[in-house]
Amino acid sequence: FYAKRYTVLCILFYIPLCVIFIFRNTMQGCGYGFLPMMGGVVELLARLLCAVIAMRVMSYSLAVFCDPAAWLAAGIFTMVSYFHVIKKIEKRKELGSTGSAGRKRRKDLWRRPGILCKDGAGRQEGEAKKEQWLWSHCSF
Repeated sequence: FYAKRYTVLCILFYIPLCVIFIFRNTMQGCGYGFLPMMGGVVELLARLLCAVIAMRVMSYSLAVFCDPAAWLAAGIFTMVSYFHVIKKIEKRKELGSTGSAGRKRRKDLWRRPGILCKDGAGRQEGEAKKEQWLWSHCSF
């Protein structure tokens, strides 16, 4: 009975969990790291608040709801943050600004494990070093 209640309740809230993953990773990919981190803090605080209330009222159902409540709170926060970030990016695009998250990017350099190369002649050498590094550190 208890395991079934927990499983069903968690499964119902997998959609907000997916929202967290999609929006959080999108924002991080755009160069915004602070807001996704704050989504994690919101998730932690929602889980803490729900657990404290569940202990006060001695409710198993509310204790089971801690994870879904955290996912829901973080999902809402992350979704609102995502739309804020997208609006900011679109505004920068209209103004003709360049760079990720307002920071100046170095387009002539690219980084791989232990390799820093300039575009052009050094790129083939960098690719060879990268391939060598992958074969020496990865087992297939």
